[in-house]
Amino acid sequence: MRVVKRDNKVVPFEFSKLKKSIEGALLDANYSYTEADLQLVSEGAETILKEVTNDCRAASYKEIIEACSKSLKDNGFSLVEQAYRKIYISDK
Repeated sequence: MRVVKRDNKVVPFEFSKLKKSIEGALLDANYSYTEADLQLVSEGAETILKEVTNDCRAASYKEIIEACSKSLKDNGFSLVEQAYRKIYISDK
């Protein structure tokens, strides 16, 4: 999978960056979590991205945010989802 960055540059997808962004929201929300929680949400977001892009086209920055938000909500982290959106939408 590939990603279209905000500057329109297309780069390879890096799971570690997706995971780090979700972890940042967990920390920002001061939410207690386990590595298993982080892995579950991150893998969920990756799966959503693959579905949205049919695993054949580059995912946009907005699609990544939406996939992470949906995975956080779907896995019971609604408060963290709000923190995620605050971080990645309000200042970008």
